[in-house]
Amino acid sequence: MNRNRILLEVEPLLETELESRGIEVVDVQYKSQGGRWVLQVFIDTPEGVDLDTCQKTSELISGVLDPKDIIPGQYALEVSSPGLDRVLKKPRDFARFKGRKVTLKTHQAVAGRKNFKGVLLGFEGGCIIIEQDGKTIDIPEANLYQARLVPDI
Repeated sequence: MNRNRILLEVEPLLETELESRGIEVVDVQYKSQGGRWVLQVFIDTPEGVDLDTCQKTSELISGVLDPKDIIPGQYALEVSSPGLDRVLKKPRDFARFKGRKVTLKTHQAVAGRKNFKGVLLGFEGGCIIIEQDGKTIDIPEANLYQARLVPDI
């Protein structure tokens, strides 16, 4: 089974299991790292994420995935918070962080650019809307490669 197919099975399964327990699945990645496969699950809760939350969530994930044998062979499971520069993937992420600074990367150029940094205005009609240098820019969700928060430091 290839990497994308694994993610297509694992991510919705984890979202269902974890979100029913008040744990948001921010992102799931499955990649080769140092010669071994690693499943990285980034989580958040209204109270934030600490080591105990990561440990309990890791045990829960193992209990869900291991019996289903979705991932062939051995892999390492890493559970962590999304960090200050968290990835934004879902429409609810763009609504939640409206007004915050973000960086966006696109697959294809929009207005002659592929990299943007501005204030997130929202998500509407399938587009992420930002303000950059006083101009409003609409980026179609299908063209979005990556969106991240810019930490307020």
